[in-house]
Amino acid sequence: MSGAPFSKDAKPSDLMLRKVRRSLFFVSAPMVFIMFALPLRAEDLGATAFEIGILYSLFTACIFLVRPLVGIGLDVFGRRPFFILATFLYLGASMLYAASETVAMLYAARFLQGIGFAVLAIATDTITADITEIDERSAAMGGNIASQTRGGMAGAFVGFGLVGAMPEQSWTYSFCVFSLAAFAAVIIAIRLIPETMPTSHQGAQRAKFVMPNGYYRI
Repeated sequence: MSGAPFSKDAKPSDLMLRKVRRSLFFVSAPMVFIMFALPLRAEDLGATAFEIGILYSLFTACIFLVRPLVGIGLDVFGRRPFFILATFLYLGASMLYAASETVAMLYAARFLQGIGFAVLAIATDTITADITEIDERSAAMGGNIASQTRGGMAGAFVGFGLVGAMPEQSWTYSFCVFSLAAFAAVIIAIRLIPETMPTSHQGAQRAKFVMPNGYYRI
């Protein structure tokens, strides 16, 4: 799920990327399933077409609003705290999805998932940039996406399998499984992902950040 087994000749950056990708694999489990199942679940809970549209718009809005702030935080506080935070957000979102009995709970879960996605994407790319050479960076980021895709495909297999076996309970049981997967991602992130910010950046004086005008318009 995260590449070939570790070898004695593997570079430290490769070993680090495999650990990152393990976490990405688990945390991405619901991504494919939810694209198809979310509107059906919302409809079952009485959501209108407009309210279902807001579920998708909310996810996108979180990405636009959160990413610039996360970029600042990564340079100030380091990469590791945000990667760990993202896995916790995914865990919280999956737990909320599993427990959702109202449209409002779906909104809350979608909000957490949107923030988690925004944080995870930029934190992962920054970690990858920190530990790879410039001529290997694009391939490494492609490998990250591949791990997320495999995680989503595995999660879809679980989710749609449960839909076929027990359609009435499939949503809740699927997200119970996805919560366990996200918890595994949290453990991996806490135990195996170190700080990758270059030493020269830590504690360095930074120029005052000025929020772009376009951010407020968004």
